Order: sequence, then C-alpha cells, then structure tokens
Amino acid sequence: MQAGDTRRMMPNSTVMVHDALTGGFYAEGNAKDMREFAEEVKKFADILDKTSDNIASIYADRAGGDIEAWRKIMRDETWYTAQEAVDAGLADEVMDLKARNTAPPFNDNPEDPTAIDWDAVLREAAL
Repeated sequence: MQAGDTRRMMPNSTVMVHDALTGGFYAEGNAKDMREFAEEVKKFADILDKTSDNIASIYADRAGGDIEAWRKIMRDETWYTAQEAVDAGLADEVMDLKARNTAPPFNDNPEDPTAIDWDAVLREAAL
C-alpha cells in the first residue's frame, strides 16, 4: 500500500497494519527432531522480526513517527477506516466517488446516470 505515489482509499474501505506473518508449522518426530525444528522456527522468527522492522521503517518514512511506534501498532493488528488511514498518514486521500461519477469512465451508462463502473474506479485508484 505504501508503494504508490498517491495512496487512495475507497470510501468505507479499511486497512489493517500488522506484523509480518507466516503460515502454520507442523512438526512430528522424536525429541531430536523437535529440538531441530524449534531451532529452525527461532531462525524464522528472527527473519519475521527483520521483515516487520523493514515494513515499520516504510510506515515511518511515509507516514511519520518512529519504527518502534509502528511496530507496536503492527503487533496490535490495528484497523483503520479510510479516513483514519489518511489521518495517520497511511493514505493520502479518500476517493470522492460521488463527485467523480458524472465523468467517464465512472458513468458511461446513459440508462442509469448514477451507475459506477467499479472496475474503472479500481483502475483509477491504482494510478
């Protein structure tokens, strides 16, 4: 989400900020196997921390604040509404679809002047 030059959110959308995640682990075997597995899990946990620190540094660069503050927000798995994301610096704007649906491509259906071409909206949001 932070890669775009202009970060736009759809009205009524939400975004969750969270630590880096991995899929579930499954282990079986004897005690030796479990100890080896535990060592591998610890190594992977370190990689996840590095990844989360990197993501937090991106949030700090784009939205302000410091890395540790963003890590706390990420660990808490914080949800933001579109406007809250703008207020936090995670997004630049909430798209105003009502103001835009009178010009193509948002309204190219003469039979329904209120129609919104959602595919076009998503393409525009990606710009």
